[in-house]
Amino acid sequence: MTLLRGIWFLLTVPPLTIFIASWIILASWAGVRYEPHGLYDRLVRRWARWLVRLHSIPLRITGRDRLDPNQSYVFASNHESFVDVWALVLAIPHSCRFVAKKELTKVPFFGPAMEDAGHISIDRRNLESAFSSYDQAAAAIQNGLSAAVFAEGTRSRDGVMLPFKKGPFRIAMGANVPVVPIVIRNADDLGPRATMVMRPATVDVVVLPPIPTSAWTLKNLEQKIASVRQQYVDTLADWPGGQ
Repeated sequence: MTLLRGIWFLLTVPPLTIFIASWIILASWAGVRYEPHGLYDRLVRRWARWLVRLHSIPLRITGRDRLDPNQSYVFASNHESFVDVWALVLAIPHSCRFVAKKELTKVPFFGPAMEDAGHISIDRRNLESAFSSYDQAAAAIQNGLSAAVFAEGTRSRDGVMLPFKKGPFRIAMGANVPVVPIVIRNADDLGPRATMVMRPATVDVVVLPPIPTSAWTLKNLEQKIASVRQQYVDTLADWPGGQ
């Protein structure tokens, strides 16, 4: 069964990603501009929705009623698996730009499509470039969009949550918008790191209450990040609803 799931992964994920990415690239070449909830957003959501359905992934999302549809946010999620990306796309009802590591822009089809759809890459090895990307993300948010970021910066190798990067929180401070913690559970059980094997599991996603950043400063930033991270730890240890 594990072998069959691995084969099914190869038959679905790369081809569907190339298909959707090609449409995004063609739309960009045709001069289609980014609009909130427009073509690019719809294509990305369709990509995530189709992959979740093709792999029969039970996805339980709670807490979206805490969000104001007219408010911009920085959505910050933990990161266990490639499945997190699909779950996060479907969990966020807002039109948003993903902020991701620059290495992803080098992935064939996926990288160019990510850039053409207006998502933002960060070169973490170049501090000046990274700060420029933070400013770009903050400017997009001030124009009415939201941003989505994996707070750890990369996937955990052993399922233990990594320290949070400052980037997502600097973006929220720069745009003066709330941070929304999004906690994902069981994605690592379904699609572990460094493997293409898909195993059966129910992926749970909870959207925690937005956290205002108006009183945050560079002086208290590390303390605020530690407090936010503790919410993830507490939620994973005591999942809402006791499931």
